[in-house]
Amino acid sequence: MNAAKVGFQPYTVSVEYFDGEYSRINNTRTCYVEVIDSRNSLVFISSAPHPDIAALRSAAGTNENYQTTHLTPQELVAKKLKADLIVWHGPNFPADNEAYTYIKQQKLPVLFVIPSAFSNASLSELNLFSLNNQRGQSDEIQGKFNQGFNTFQLSEDTKNAIDFFPPLVAKFGVINPKGNYETLVFQKVGNTVKKEPLLYLNKQYQLAHGLIYGEGVWRWRLSDYMKSKTHDHFNELFLKIFAYLTVKREGMGLSVQFDKRINNSFAKDYVGIGNPEEAGYLKGYIDANKRVVETIQAISIWQQKEFRQSGVKPEFWEHESWDKFNEERKVRNEYARGITGAYEEFADLITQTGMNYATILRQAENRDDTKYIVHNVNTQLHIESTNYADLVNGILKSDQELTQKSYNNLKLEIAENYGRIQECCLELGELKEDEQDIIS
Repeated sequence: MNAAKVGFQPYTVSVEYFDGEYSRINNTRTCYVEVIDSRNSLVFISSAPHPDIAALRSAAGTNENYQTTHLTPQELVAKKLKADLIVWHGPNFPADNEAYTYIKQQKLPVLFVIPSAFSNASLSELNLFSLNNQRGQSDEIQGKFNQGFNTFQLSEDTKNAIDFFPPLVAKFGVINPKGNYETLVFQKVGNTVKKEPLLYLNKQYQLAHGLIYGEGVWRWRLSDYMKSKTHDHFNELFLKIFAYLTVKREGMGLSVQFDKRINNSFAKDYVGIGNPEEAGYLKGYIDANKRVVETIQAISIWQQKEFRQSGVKPEFWEHESWDKFNEERKVRNEYARGITGAYEEFADLITQTGMNYATILRQAENRDDTKYIVHNVNTQLHIESTNYADLVNGILKSDQELTQKSYNNLKLEIAENYGRIQECCLELGELKEDEQDIIS
């Protein structure tokens, strides 16, 4: 099935009825599948079209989990896009000051491509690296893969291919990145491998970023095809870079960890949630849900203990914490209604925390003024069983005696029917054996 529409999609599966079927209850089932647009948004920005942008965007396009867009820096600000990664060719200051400020405020990771005509004003404003021994001219610089790089793995073929990619055209000078950076590709001039990076990554500095010092990346893609008849090595290199930069670091909004124990319906605990209002509201929901689960678990433990001691299992509502449970549930459900009422604002956080939105939706729809919600589904059981009808009526009328009596009778009826089914199955098996004897 193709996921053509985002949201909850119902699917009904039915099998054909046959004459003589004892029950048709299980011939039809309806399930709901939540389709989430979990693709990463990559925005490629440049003041004008450039073949480097086209080449890098083509690499991203080979991954169906990436949604790519090309904008100018001004359009990025106007649209207020919160991309998972910005790929920026040729930032130009002061014209692009507003775009750069927006990116830093939103803490968006960036892969920069620095052209040979990069101005000193832009160098100062970008403030990610210094450049010494400038001579006001450009230089052709080839790359050499850093064999000590282990942040992510590349195939041996791709590592070798990088060493033979054509040189980039870069601004002449000695680049010195700021902060703790990791060199992926060293500069190589002639047969000399320099210590300065041609391509580096830095997620520890004030702005998580990668930087390609030079332009002409499109030639790398062309060279890859000329030698291997594919773009596989070029694509692998940049898909790995994109994936690395799009992974959130600590302190960037929501931070979660997996817990070894399952202590709520999402099997995750939050470590800390950043400042956005939606994140704080979601934290309140998780806290409330945790209190509900802990209360019902305490009641369940009490039930089992009483059953072991007396042989009679008490009901949930007989526990002293039953009223507390209902109050906590009301608070939790109110949070759930707030989330479902503004789904678009919470969608990203729900995806990041691995929450089951179907559970939140069900909690939001719960009525807090009754102990139970009864869905009188259209099944053969409700037509043929008076015990089932009595059970539904007892629950709706809050008649505890009728509910308990009809519930016990219904269990007995189901057990008797199950026994008959087992007998029929045994009889059918014997008939098949007789059939085989006759055939043989």
